[in-house]
Amino acid sequence: MANWVRAQGHTPLAPAPGDPLFDLAWLSRDVLNVAEVKSTTFANEESQLRLGLGQVLRYRQQLSAPGREVVAWLVPEREPSDRTWTQVCTGAGVHLSWPALWQDTSIKI
Repeated sequence: MANWVRAQGHTPLAPAPGDPLFDLAWLSRDVLNVAEVKSTTFANEESQLRLGLGQVLRYRQQLSAPGREVVAWLVPEREPSDRTWTQVCTGAGVHLSWPALWQDTSIKI
């Protein structure tokens, strides 16, 4: 994901002292984006997505401050086999993305 962020013209950020231990963050048009990346298999997909969603919601809350917009991203290594995860993430205000989507050059962040 860091390579995709760079290809979009942004600089990947690591947690600063005092920040939560997110996997990746970047600034885009004064918006802080924070991502949790999860390895998934068919056997652990549900638990990994639940864990990742909770983590990224917490990161968004911890990084929020007056005047700062924070966008949360949940990034499994492959498309979830249960497609309702798209609805779950949309309902929570979280972007769900995975590497196969990054091939679409029309997607901008």
